[in-house]
Amino acid sequence: MSSPDFGVLFRGPIFPVVGFVDDRLFSALNLKTLASILIRFVPSSGKDIVKLVDATGEEFWYSGEQRILSPGFLCKRWTKRQIIDLYNIHVGSDRRYSARSLSNKRLREIVAEISGLIRSL
Repeated sequence: MSSPDFGVLFRGPIFPVVGFVDDRLFSALNLKTLASILIRFVPSSGKDIVKLVDATGEEFWYSGEQRILSPGFLCKRWTKRQIIDLYNIHVGSDRRYSARSLSNKRLREIVAEISGLIRSL
């Protein structure tokens, strides 16, 4: 993406991605959508880092001050349970994602399903 307001350092995430910013869950299916979400909701003067997770469970950080997205520097991978908990904590009890039979689902599948649920909110 060649936007002067958004940059990717090292490499970008594998889509879809799921994250939380400004008391809202978000998901994106491509870099253009992700950039517009992050630029819109993260103030450029803020010192906060937005953490999001890609389809492989890898954590990415977005710096609002630098407007740069990069892989988490601690090489953190999210578990299936952490991704489900991120979603379930921020939705009503009637919209929760079931954490049963996690061993039967791939992490990529869980991220895709949760991404779809977020987009339908």
